[in-house]
Amino acid sequence: MRTTELSESRQRAAGRSAHATRRLNLSSHIPLYIQLTEILKERIELGEWLPGGRFASEGEIGAEFKVSRAVVRPAIAILVSDGQLVKLKGRGVFLAPKKVGHLMDGLVRSLLMADAEHVSNRIIDSSQEDADERLASALDITADETTVTHVMSLVEVDGRPIGIRDSYISPLIPGAALQMIISSPGTTALLELSDEMRLHRAEAEIEVSSASPFEAEALGVRAGSPTILATYRDHVRLAGGDIAPVEFARMVYRADITAFRFTFV
Repeated sequence: MRTTELSESRQRAAGRSAHATRRLNLSSHIPLYIQLTEILKERIELGEWLPGGRFASEGEIGAEFKVSRAVVRPAIAILVSDGQLVKLKGRGVFLAPKKVGHLMDGLVRSLLMADAEHVSNRIIDSSQEDADERLASALDITADETTVTHVMSLVEVDGRPIGIRDSYISPLIPGAALQMIISSPGTTALLELSDEMRLHRAEAEIEVSSASPFEAEALGVRAGSPTILATYRDHVRLAGGDIAPVEFARMVYRADITAFRFTFV
């Protein structure tokens, strides 16, 4: 048996062992199907079943926990609704494929730290726009007197679309360098900052949302599918020590396949 297979086997065994004595509490006020949902969820998270693999049948779960299918079915339905399980007609229930690990970042940060082998920023549209009061406040510039670069891009990981960025970029980022990257097929080229600024911190406000028809088409999901919506702002430190925002963005990601990593500093 290969090392990876042995590790996965041990992980599944550990999951079974950790929950071997955990049973449904028949005297609890918590409904049995809710208790069952939580037990199965924990066992999934411990790796008892592999991503993309077949899940236990209703009969197997019912026999193990000594409950009827009237208890098992709603538990599985909740796990399907949560995106942990996938029901395939005529084939059964499977674990959802492993989610795409992604570092949440704006277009500027992505281009500065490009992972061209896996991540691409496919440009949907770009333009130069006058800053309104909202953008002026977000980017700390003067409204109606400053032009910002507006870029809408599709974030793809290994060719799979996972998100859309709608970015407004400060004139601190040289327009010529940015335009050269924007015009490159696939947009995986590296952006370079001048010696007078360094990438500093980013901040994001995150909430649950649903895909609009436009977002759904771009991301390959149904309209109304769950998404993660982030309002994002990125900053640089200037040579004199001042901190200045360089990008303000609205970002929408598929909630069903994306797992975020955060390294905001």
